[in-house]
Amino acid sequence: MSKPSIVFVSCCYNELENLSALYDTLAATMANVANIDWHLLLVDDASIDGTPERVVEMINQSKRIEYIQLSRNFGKEAAMTAGLDALSGADACILLDADLQHPIKYVPQMIDHWRNGASMVIAVPRLRNRDIIGRVASFLYHRLITWASKAPVTFAGGDFRLLDKTSIMELSKMRERARYMKGLYGFVGGDIKTIDYDEQPRAAGETKFSFTKRLSLALNGLISLTTLPLRLFSLLGIIAILFGTVYMIYILIELMMYGKSVPGFASVLFSVIIFNGFIMLQIGVQGEYIAKILEEVKHRPLYIIRQHINPLDSQSGNDV
Repeated sequence: MSKPSIVFVSCCYNELENLSALYDTLAATMANVANIDWHLLLVDDASIDGTPERVVEMINQSKRIEYIQLSRNFGKEAAMTAGLDALSGADACILLDADLQHPIKYVPQMIDHWRNGASMVIAVPRLRNRDIIGRVASFLYHRLITWASKAPVTFAGGDFRLLDKTSIMELSKMRERARYMKGLYGFVGGDIKTIDYDEQPRAAGETKFSFTKRLSLALNGLISLTTLPLRLFSLLGIIAILFGTVYMIYILIELMMYGKSVPGFASVLFSVIIFNGFIMLQIGVQGEYIAKILEEVKHRPLYIIRQHINPLDSQSGNDV
């Protein structure tokens, strides 16, 4: 009887300094896990630091490494999708960062949950390695997404997780361009288990996930998972109508009963400026949704593979 297979999917961009340590730590950990056939799939999001050459050297030393190189930088969400799409024969996969912030020592615990029937095992950090403002912003954002989303999102659950074969297959069916993987994981559902872990500092180098990229990903998540911004402006419109109606009744009563003309050029001008600002903002929000629709109807590939090196098979130039 063949052993169940697990593929470790790690997306990297200019992580040359961490690749050897990632594989060595993974190999040392899996040496103590019985009855598992495993290998590491590195998805290179068009690194420019010598990563391809280093990975080829690592493949020549070990047959447990598979390599996908994208033709350009498509972003982490697309890179993870490329990794998941390549797992047709795997019984499960574990997603983890190449910078070793996801401690590999928790992998056996995740595998145990999977062996006991869990379809997804999510590693939740006890405390993120961010400044206080970043932690508060992340907390509020996840609360908002969890409350507004139609799909359950595990609070503070990131990409460090195990997915069984069914979860992998279902995620591969979802081809939307505005991808927020944490929300897509929740859409799949299943028997979900969580474990707590202590996030580690980066082993080497600096993060490539800038504030701008985090903000763009957050907006993608908000727009792709919820209609909250549109409904918010609908609510503001109702409030504005009610306020205007009450104010109009007040003016008519003053005029009809007391013969007073209510002065208020400044207040009227202020109201016009504020409400015009709301209108412009609403148009901007609607424009974001329309732009996402435009991206979807083009049906462009989520990513383009430049080369795919497998210990048993090699292929290149695939569009997906």
